[in-house]
Amino acid sequence: MPGEKFNIWIWTNKHLLLILIRAVPFAILFAVARMGDLLGLGVLGITVGLRLLTSGIILKELKDAEGLKSLYLLPLRDIFGLIFFALALTKRTVVWRGIKYKLINNGKMVPIRKEELKIRPKI
Repeated sequence: MPGEKFNIWIWTNKHLLLILIRAVPFAILFAVARMGDLLGLGVLGITVGLRLLTSGIILKELKDAEGLKSLYLLPLRDIFGLIFFALALTKRTVVWRGIKYKLINNGKMVPIRKEELKIRPKI
């Protein structure tokens, strides 16, 4: 198939493509790298404006009043989202419901200690 190589490339590099949907943190980095000049601040302003506008339209169509009230926090959420995404790529352990798990090579999460399985809280 002609598109098969492209699909494989997308699948293997999907994390690199997040730059396309996490534009606010990268616009901030661009503005800082440009030392706050007109171009850097313009790109940042347009990026944040478009992010708020598109999200606002979606929230209005969904009739999500709570989301509209906290729309101003969206750029901050984007920044924290990128930070936690980077941490998720570098850390191999996570605590979930009080139990510490380790990510093994095949992508499974296994408890670090077997005895923790016995004291696992019931849902």
